[in-house]
Amino acid sequence: MTAFLRGLCLDLFLLPVIVLALPWILFLIVVRRRGVGAFFERLGGWRVPPADGRPRLWIHCVSVGELQAVGPLLEELARARPDATFILSVTTTTARDIARSRYPSIPTFLYPIDLSLCVRRVLGRVRPDAIVLVELEVWPQLVLLASSRKIPLFVVNGRISARSFPRLRKVRFLARPIFARLTEVHARDEECAERFRALGVASERVHTLGNLKLDRPALADPAAVRERFEAQFGFETGAPRWVAGCTHPGEEEIVLEAHRTLRESISDLSLLLAPRHIERAPEVIALAKECGFEVVAARAFLKGEPTPPDRPRPDRPRADRPRPDVVVLDEIGRLAELYAVGEVALVGGSLIERGGHNLLEPILCGVATVHGPHMANFRELVEWLTGGGISIEVTAETLAASVRGLLEESEARNERARAGLARLAESQGSAAKSAERILARLDRAHPPRNGAESATSPAASVESPPASR
Repeated sequence: MTAFLRGLCLDLFLLPVIVLALPWILFLIVVRRRGVGAFFERLGGWRVPPADGRPRLWIHCVSVGELQAVGPLLEELARARPDATFILSVTTTTARDIARSRYPSIPTFLYPIDLSLCVRRVLGRVRPDAIVLVELEVWPQLVLLASSRKIPLFVVNGRISARSFPRLRKVRFLARPIFARLTEVHARDEECAERFRALGVASERVHTLGNLKLDRPALADPAAVRERFEAQFGFETGAPRWVAGCTHPGEEEIVLEAHRTLRESISDLSLLLAPRHIERAPEVIALAKECGFEVVAARAFLKGEPTPPDRPRPDRPRADRPRPDVVVLDEIGRLAELYAVGEVALVGGSLIERGGHNLLEPILCGVATVHGPHMANFRELVEWLTGGGISIEVTAETLAASVRGLLEESEARNERARAGLARLAESQGSAAKSAERILARLDRAHPPRNGAESATSPAASVESPPASR
């Protein structure tokens, strides 16, 4: 069957799904104010700079976590080929907004609806020399149309979860013709590599190169972040603090109750509470106030408002302003950095059945880390970290006691933090390996120019600052 006919069959399958989803799409545009512009991007209405003869790489990831993971790879590619043009696409509007803020020189768009007309429109505008897909973003129409145009397709940080694999195997008669067209898969571990092979990727095209997420650099100056935080909110220098990040409904109640218990023995303890979905910040602030805490929002700090000149560095709280017991993070994109304001961090989505969130963020800030029992989305990472004595599993009942133990035992707490950073440093290198293989293919089609276009080109200015939730 030709790529055109396969694409048509996929369109016929997908169109009824889109029709059924139209009410939800209208809800997002009208009620959630996602914008008509986002809808046109989904239809392939990308405004891409015209091709200028330089090599082009299109990198696609689904959301913020994958955007974080691909940062080190983007840096490696830009460093090696400063003459290249990069195009980013993501699936969520949150990831798009963060990417545009973090990489202002790189055009970033929402991935189009996977209909042949929309994808063909984007391919015609982007004209990529290679496409890089992060983890499992193997969209059928994109793979079919790109392979028919002889565009190399790379999957980096390739991951097929234990939950997804049985589902894909049930439809392998549909999946195999898609997976077989991938140029290379850079799997994060051998288990994932075997799953890609089972779904139709030729063995010689699958390479186990490690986990890209481990390549993220540690926060450069955690002490400076903590100092700024203390100055902004009037905390005493070195006052005890813990962080609960990426929390969900049902978890904030557990965290606030644990905070109440902790303050019975650590009266000056404060909490930075960061809900996973930032639009819930007012709800979380109201909840903390109902619990009797003095609460403030973190937005002023995050916008970088300087401490007034007439306000000295506080060694004690200002008399005209109560020191908050709880600070609620109400702006997106800063949690990874702000984990550094605490001695201990809880990674949310894990005390209730949400599958957990990224444990690496607080560890990269040098913070002792705990998580709940529900970490199904990060099973391998949890085993790797708990096995090394780095992170601690807690329950709603043991949260307060575990946090208290870490707060009171500074040497044990610091040893866990040091061990986490050391283990991450030993496990890095995946980005360099993936970049080398991608560039080997790119260089054949576009040999590097002598003296390459200077390192001041937009692509070469790529940086990977601390990422967000």
